[in-house]
Amino acid sequence: MGQLLGVIILATLGYITGRHFEKKHFRSLAHRENQLNHIPVVTAEWKNHIEDQDEGFAVSAGIVVASDYFKTLVSQLKNLTGGRLTSYESLLDRGRREALLRIKEKASRLGAHTIVNVRIETSTVNSSSRNKGALPCVELFAYGTALRKKK
Repeated sequence: MGQLLGVIILATLGYITGRHFEKKHFRSLAHRENQLNHIPVVTAEWKNHIEDQDEGFAVSAGIVVASDYFKTLVSQLKNLTGGRLTSYESLLDRGRREALLRIKEKASRLGAHTIVNVRIETSTVNSSSRNKGALPCVELFAYGTALRKKK
């Protein structure tokens, strides 16, 4: 009985702490997105819209996102019945937004006004099916061509 109570307390603490830091990260993302919303991110090549006075340079950024134990447990339980894994969806959403913000920040520091031909690649870094007891991790890598006016 004492061990079960300990597990319940740790799971509750993990859930509360995880939610706190997730909400904090979402607030940080929203704040940074507002600061950088003047730099459009376009997935198309946009050849027809590039002006003669524009020069391009590559920008890229990566992030590795790991699930926490509580989300992994909930996802494993949900996997038994099927359906959407919303806990992982929020994790990937945060990762995508963070990777895009990082390329926008790099482009902003270099004086860019637009980022074109943006792509986001994902790869599994670690999965619990390969390493028993390990938390699932995914890498998100964003890259594109930043445009700025020639000096």
